[in-house]
Amino acid sequence: MKFNSLIPELSVSDINISKEFYKSIGFKIIYERIDDKFCFLELEGNQIMIQEENDIWNVGDMEYPFGRGINISMSVSNVTELYNLI
Repeated sequence: MKFNSLIPELSVSDINISKEFYKSIGFKIIYERIDDKFCFLELEGNQIMIQEENDIWNVGDMEYPFGRGINISMSVSNVTELYNLI
């Protein structure tokens, strides 16, 4: 497995809901630490890490909706198919 030079790690409020969302659009779980509520996912070379928010690792105040002010671009072979899945 080749790891990308930059892999975003995203905080999520519910790891199970987030995993199901990413799996529903084609991401595969590559690695997961269930007890830590952490998951590494990949889709066509796009790699992300998600972890349920906790009191151990926060870089700032966590307020819903998470991810404001950040855009992440990914390349996929068929964006129409991906869009139709959601």
